[in-house]
Formats: sequence, C-alpha cells, structure tokens
Amino acid sequence: MGSKQKILGGIGAFLLTFAAGGTAWAAEYYVATNGSDSNPGTIDKPWKTLQKAADVVAGGDTAYFRAGTYSGGVRFKEKHPPAGQWITFKPYNGEVVVIDSSGSRLDSAIDIAGASYLIIEGFKVTNVNYPSNLVHSCDLNNDPSGSCAAKAASLRGAGGYGISLTGTYYGNASSDNHHIIIRNNEVHHNTAYGIIAGGRKLGTPGQHDIEISNNHLHDNGIPGLKEGYGTYLKGTRLHVYGNVAHHNTGNNFRFATVDHVGTDELIDSVIENNVSYATEGPWLHAGSSGVVDAGAGLVIWGGIGNVVRNSLVYNTRGYGMQIDGVDPAKPDMIYNNTIYGNGYNGIILMKNATAKNNIVFKNAARRSAYEILLLKNSNAENNLVGGSNLMIDTQDSSTESKNIINTDPQFVNPSSGDFGLQAGSPAIDKGFDLKPYVTADFTGKARPEGAAYDIGAFEGAGSKANVLPGVGAGLPAGVGGGAGGIGGGGSSSPFGNCTR
Repeated sequence: MGSKQKILGGIGAFLLTFAAGGTAWAAEYYVATNGSDSNPGTIDKPWKTLQKAADVVAGGDTAYFRAGTYSGGVRFKEKHPPAGQWITFKPYNGEVVVIDSSGSRLDSAIDIAGASYLIIEGFKVTNVNYPSNLVHSCDLNNDPSGSCAAKAASLRGAGGYGISLTGTYYGNASSDNHHIIIRNNEVHHNTAYGIIAGGRKLGTPGQHDIEISNNHLHDNGIPGLKEGYGTYLKGTRLHVYGNVAHHNTGNNFRFATVDHVGTDELIDSVIENNVSYATEGPWLHAGSSGVVDAGAGLVIWGGIGNVVRNSLVYNTRGYGMQIDGVDPAKPDMIYNNTIYGNGYNGIILMKNATAKNNIVFKNAARRSAYEILLLKNSNAENNLVGGSNLMIDTQDSSTESKNIINTDPQFVNPSSGDFGLQAGSPAIDKGFDLKPYVTADFTGKARPEGAAYDIGAFEGAGSKANVLPGVGAGLPAGVGGGAGGIGGGGSSSPFGNCTR
C-alpha cells in the first residue's frame, strides 16, 4: 500500500470508533449562571460552573449550559471514558453561551489535559488574558527607543489560549489526548492562540485522532505586539475542516514545529474546506525575538504525509501557504486550493511537498515574489498560475511541470470575495484526477462535474457569493463547505461519521 493510501485508509479505519460503541447509561446535567455547585445539576437545580460539570460527567453524559457568560479556566484532566462513550459539553437548545476570562491570568479558558471521547461545541470563547488597550498601540517597524519591543517582550509567557489540548506534552497529564472533537465554536480576542494542541514526547504517540471543525477563529493575538494564531496544532491523524480564520495576528492556521523533529510534527492529517483571510501584524516572534510582519494563511512547519485540499486562502499580509515537509517518502499534498491576493508568495513548498490543481493568482501584493516558490525536493504540477510578474521558481532539485502559466482563472468577482469560476474559465476541466485524495469540492459537490476535474477549490462554473465571506467582511450565515463544513453539503470526511 502506498503512503497516500495509508493516509486516508488509516484515518478512516482507526476512527471507526468515532461512530462505534454505545453507552450503558447516559445522564444529562445542566449548568446556569444562577445555579449552585451544591445543586444536583438538574434543569431545575443546575450547577454554576464549568469545572463542576467537568469533574462529574462520565462516559455518555451531556452537560447543557443555559444562556449567559461564564468564567473560563475549566480543565479536563485524566478523563477517559470507555471507547465510544462520548462526553458532550454544549449550550442548551442553541442558547448563546460565552466563556469570558477577562481580568484573569489564565493560560486557557478550556484546557484538555489527558482526555478522550470528549466533544466541546457551540461556545463563544474569549478574553483570555486579553489587553485590548494594547491593540495597535505600537509600531514595531518604527521603534527607535525600543519601548514597543520591550512591551512586546513583556507579553511572552502570558498564556492566553482559548482552547488548549495539552496532555503529556506540557506535563499536565500522564495520558495523551485522543478522540476529541472541537466544533462550532467562536474563539476570538485571546492573547495568544485560538486553539492549540501540543505534540508528543519522545517515545509516546502524542495527541492523535482529533477533529477541529466548523469553528470561527478571529482576532487572536495583539496586533502590533504579540503573535496570536487561529490554530497551532500538532499531532497524528488530525482532521481540520470547515473552519474560518481571519484577523489573527500572525498565521491563521499554523501546524507543527520543524525545529523539534521527532516530537512536534503534523502526521497523516487532513486539512480541508477551510477559509483563511486577512491576517494582522506585525508582532515580536516568541522564538526568534525578531519582528515578523508576514502572517500567513496556512503554515505546516514540519509535516509528514498530510493532505491540504479544497481550501481558500486570500488577502493575508504574508504568504498564502507555506509547507515544510520532513519525510521525502511521505510528502505533504497540496491539492485543489484557491490562493489569491496574499502579500508575499502564493505557495512556498520548502521541502518534500507537492502541489497540484491549485489556482495561485495575483499574490505578491505587498512585495515582489514568485507565485509559487519550490525548495528542497518539492514539486508543482498542473496548477493555474498568474497575475504577477513572477510565476514559478524551482531550486534545490525541485521540479515543475504541466502548469498553466500567466493565465487569469476568471473568477466571478474576487474583489468582493466571490471566487467562483466564470463559465469560460481556463480552470474548468483542466485538472488532474486526484482520486482518492480529492473526491468533492469546497461545497461538497462531487468531482468531476464535467470531462475532468476543475482546478481550484470549486467544481463547476457559477457564483459562490453565498458560501464565502466577503473580502474584509465578518462571517455571514451560510459560510462554509463540503466535508461537513459550516453550511456545507455532503461529506468527504476521511473520519467517517464522527458524531455519536
């Protein structure tokens, strides 16, 4: 079996347990802002805090939260029910539930430190250690006195995660996180990252089999001072889909850490049907102490055998996608994405990665750069590339072939965020057949619709104004797509049916 077949087949086979398994007994508990933790947790006599619910619930239980604002700081630790007996935390009957950690010095609003078969869905998670008075208060690119750099340095180590999955990696638990679903949450205005998942210690499997889906991740980090990514995720067999990320300081989607090979990679994961636009900056990078002003749409900095498909990345300050692979035998696969109007390169493949069927158009908006830059044994085939002075550059034994160069894809209305294809688009019926790795488009439509695959995130001609957020706009109803994405139809999920 080839490495690509192992990715999809392995994920699907392992995660049959997502749908399998029953519960001998399932209880329902209730939490309300006017409750008491000495109550029995019924709908008439609810508990008051998230931590009370986290401490009591067992396999198969659901904790419902009534409308209101709750304090953050809940931790799930060593919470491992029998396989398939899911624990669910969610608002009651669609009520608006806010987890607000303003005024605290918490590391995380929700910390999952050694847990499994846990679902967190439908919350608004905000204000973890967030100093709103500092937003855009400094210009690190014009700081002769060094006062802004000093202020940025003082924010290091301040925590500020919306939802964190730490497990053994940070020493918070003796067990790993696995079979976790984080979905349909809005995570915003936190000092550091929206959702973070650590990697693994040497000799341990680390975090694995985790779904991050349909979340709205925005305005994390302190623009002008501190990095704050929408996601910072590491682990094995992650499925990240249907999320919309924008106006985070730094990278909207960040995965893995190449400096820690053997502990911090992203492995055999699927990243699909996500939307990334409008990153903020600059910020003082915590690792290098240098000022960075190139927040990217999506970065994998140490990947092994991952698939990135059917996603839209546009109008970020820096790179569209930046992929650095680890294992030449298991390259990362960048398939059928639409990448437009980003500040620097559209795609950088830094090592051991391949890009096919992508539209990469009109990038280098902030500085001169190649639309696609290939380094260290990377490959680009059959992409539609154009809109700037520099097309594709190959270095370090990298190759490119069969690309459609210096060509306008003929989007319906890119200035308003509509990246559907006009009927005469040169991207229609010009793609490679990428089965089994790509079988549907962003909206869930089966590929191919016509004689061959279309290039880019969408299959077939027509406006996509109703399924995408406008350029610089907020997140309207109906955003999303495919693979169970927000408002999407159908499912191409390699996880199968992940809900219980």
